[in-house]
Amino acid sequence: PPTRGERATDGGGGRDPPPRPPDVIRRNYEEMEAQKTQLMIAAEKQRVVEKEADTEKRRAKIEAEKMAEVSIIKKRQEIMEQEAARNISHIRDEMHRAREKAFADAEAYRIVQEAEANEQLLTPEFLEYQRYLIVSNRTKTFFGGSVDAMLGPGVASSKQEVRSGGG
Repeated sequence: PPTRGERATDGGGGRDPPPRPPDVIRRNYEEMEAQKTQLMIAAEKQRVVEKEADTEKRRAKIEAEKMAEVSIIKKRQEIMEQEAARNISHIRDEMHRAREKAFADAEAYRIVQEAEANEQLLTPEFLEYQRYLIVSNRTKTFFGGSVDAMLGPGVASSKQEVRSGGG
């Protein structure tokens, strides 16, 4: 048996096992450790939720930016299509105006040429010939002294030349 001041050893190298805490203290310690673990888990869950919310926020921001860019591209495309339609309309208007101008110029030229031709046709002989045609196409025949007055002064003088043998 050990003497006073000496320790009893069990042959384990001279060290005693650590003393066991009472059950109440051990349970309190285990509960505190469990609560600490729960708190750490809750804190980690909170960080994960915050990270997910931040990620979702970034994703929504990226999606909104993408939609804004698509909207800008579509608007530019619409403006370009309107400008193209306006240019096409302008070209068509210019073509129509040029066509109408060419037609008007051709018509004016035709009228001028016709007027010049008519001017060359309107000789005294041609006018007398036209008068004879008009008189010959009438269905009524007039007799009497007023016929010469109806035909005009040129016809009466030419009739006298025909009667007198001149010619």
